[in-house]
Amino acid sequence: MSGDAANVIGDRAQSRVRLPDIDADRCVHGLCATASCRKCADACPASALVIDDEALGIDAEACDGCGLCAPACPEGAITFATGTLQPLLAEGDRVALVACELAGLPSGRGVVACLHAIGDRDVIALADRGCGSIVAASGECAACARHTTATLQAAVDRANRLRASLAQPPVAFVVLGASEWDRRRAGAAAPRSSVDEGRRALFGLRGRSLLPDRSTTVSANPPAVQRLFRFVPVIDATACTGCDACARLCPHRAIELGRGGDGRLAYSLSGERCTGCGLCVDVCETRAVGIVEMSRVEQPLLPLEEHQCRHCGVPFHMPVLPSAHDKAQTSPTGDGVCGICRATGRTRTLFQVRK
Repeated sequence: MSGDAANVIGDRAQSRVRLPDIDADRCVHGLCATASCRKCADACPASALVIDDEALGIDAEACDGCGLCAPACPEGAITFATGTLQPLLAEGDRVALVACELAGLPSGRGVVACLHAIGDRDVIALADRGCGSIVAASGECAACARHTTATLQAAVDRANRLRASLAQPPVAFVVLGASEWDRRRAGAAAPRSSVDEGRRALFGLRGRSLLPDRSTTVSANPPAVQRLFRFVPVIDATACTGCDACARLCPHRAIELGRGGDGRLAYSLSGERCTGCGLCVDVCETRAVGIVEMSRVEQPLLPLEEHQCRHCGVPFHMPVLPSAHDKAQTSPTGDGVCGICRATGRTRTLFQVRK
């Protein structure tokens, strides 16, 4: 990286004008003490995000406000001040102009700390409001201290795969030289007053909750779709104990316990709701839950069989295994004993008597 580029990054870190805001109510570490998510910390090239047993914190001296942590957060818990990470919308919102601050351009509209702080969710949100092209000017990414594999090009490619599965047109990505990009910016129409309302407004998130409706009804016959999703939860029926921990903890009900139209109990698994936060994986003691990326929903429902424990009398349920041969093993040994009685040696109702 050139000395001038290093000075720019150093000046940004010292000015402290681009420190991210973290919404503790959204961060998974505020929902579960054992959450393993480190996506924001892993994305930070300056190691400015610190995760310990108590909280997620920011080292203000180390942070240079590059913004790479924002698209990495599965819950959208990290935001920046108005204008920090915004492209300039031009040509009736059909084109988004964005340039790296290390590209040698005058600061102003469309110049952001790092191009790669724009993720695939942001690209999709731009496309949803009619943007068909992203026109960028880049610095020397390979030599930059912020070098990352999570590039804007990769984000556009990922977004286009998701859009293609919905038969939606792709978003074009064009990289221009700095002078040509600046001429394009100079010819852009003045932005509407509504454009510069912060990253959340630009990308269509202001006033809209990221938490889906928490319905408890699942579809008995979900439609067969070919749509790709960023993340899809899956459950291994042979390992699942039916404890419901994943369904109880998921903040978006991507895994949900409910009854279909036929009244049968089942787990429903939604790619549309899943953010990939990993809480369901963290809480599953038998490692039955997983998350796959860029996938279709191959397992929309996992049917459950209901039982009553022959020791304690408490109702419980277990997944129906795929083959009829294994059906008798929906309880781990087929003996009708719930997980609690099995874990406690079936002695939880006993008490000790001393002489």
